Amino acid sequence: MVAGTCFCFFIQQVLILEIDLFFSYILEVAMIVSITMMMISRTVPAISRIPDHLLGFGFGIVALVLG
Repeated sequence: MVAGTCFCFFIQQVLILEIDLFFSYILEVAMIVSITMMMISRTVPAISRIPDHLLGFGFGIVALVLG
């Protein structure tokens, strides 16, 4: 779980170097959303049934698009 989060953070930092400022902001917010959801998932029983790979970096991007 922690290793997956660290790996996603590393990938995000690499992507920020390759793309412009607007998209780096989107990736930064998506990472914050995904980390927050992973922390909440450990305390809220309904969310804790969601597999960890669904709460990763991709979930943050989906939450931003839908929100």
